Amino acid sequence: MTFLIFLLASISSSHAYQNQCDQRPIANREAVVLLTNAPQGLTPTETYVRNLFLALTGAAKPVYDPHFQKAVSLVDAGQALQAVQLIESDPNFLSVRVRAFAIPFIDSQHQAADTLNDLQALIIGLTRDGLDARLLLTGDIRYSGYKSLGLPPVSRSDNDHYAAFENQGLDFNSDLERVNKQWDDQDYVAGALTTQAWAAAYYKAGTNRLGVKFSLDEFLCTPIDTWKIAGIPDGFIRRDVDRAKGGDPESFQNTCKNCHSAMDAMGGAFAKLDYTDNGFVYQADGVVDKMNKNAFFYPAGFVSTDDSWVNLLADHPTADFGWRDEFQGTGLPELAKTLADSQAFSRCMVQKVFAAVCGTVVQSADGANFQPLADQFEKDSYNLKNLFANVALEDACVSHAPSTEEK
Repeated sequence: MTFLIFLLASISSSHAYQNQCDQRPIANREAVVLLTNAPQGLTPTETYVRNLFLALTGAAKPVYDPHFQKAVSLVDAGQALQAVQLIESDPNFLSVRVRAFAIPFIDSQHQAADTLNDLQALIIGLTRDGLDARLLLTGDIRYSGYKSLGLPPVSRSDNDHYAAFENQGLDFNSDLERVNKQWDDQDYVAGALTTQAWAAAYYKAGTNRLGVKFSLDEFLCTPIDTWKIAGIPDGFIRRDVDRAKGGDPESFQNTCKNCHSAMDAMGGAFAKLDYTDNGFVYQADGVVDKMNKNAFFYPAGFVSTDDSWVNLLADHPTADFGWRDEFQGTGLPELAKTLADSQAFSRCMVQKVFAAVCGTVVQSADGANFQPLADQFEKDSYNLKNLFANVALEDACVSHAPSTEEK
């Protein structure tokens, strides 16, 4: 007897980019699906429902399971969406499939062994509660274990709370609480971009350029190679970028400038953030020191004095961001809203859900084929749970059961 085996492998070898002029590739998340014949003795509808369970929960249900039989009945009655919504009530939907969706939002080089963290909990919680996915970038919100569970306190300096939640085998449906305040003592928040996990990954040391790079990579699915461009103003490039590396000014003009012009213009949004030995830090006055370090490379370069930013990718000739907000602003919360309101954000969520559910990597060039899903996602008020359901119902993901006449 053979089975449909769903194997999801999230692979990321994205390299850090601070102020080097190299052009190392940004690796795509990859997912692999191995399909074999369905078990003997199942009807076409039972096979279809079995595959839906595998896609959405990572595990097959026995045919005698009441939820399996209910889902079969719903599909036979022409109510496939309701069947998928029933499957999403299985605990493995959150603990396996949504968790697999959430983990790669921080690349593997910058997080330890996929341990549960506050960013993953935010994604899982927003999906569970059917809230607006743009809160991933704009929300003053967190998800953490109930206080009655006796877990270590949520902290900006460690991940002990979430590691304990996972180690104790607690449940995302019953033990994860929504708290409508991300940090008790900080109002400067931007969803995932001000979580402890994201800060530890991308604000530690360096010059916070990783914050720009990975925000575009993970939430708009636009790696640096897709948006670096020649010919835009370089007036925001900071002093730590050598304009004649190795005595060769052409290196800056032909390579470094193409990335740094847009990156440093947006980078001001991250100028008040750092991750030190004391954890995630927000500096209300001025900017953190590292924003202006290594000024000796080019003293005439841009000096950061506040957290204002400019979006120089507004009219990009090849990268379709679909911007809807202003092209300049002050502070990370405003930049995060600009990212969340873009059409690229919606398409990116489709791309990532498709990879997690269907085991298929959707390249940017294929995005137009999935535009209807992105449009529906927005009509559904950016509901990720609905997006998981709609993706699973796509023929390109899980083949539909034959009609009654075809059986």
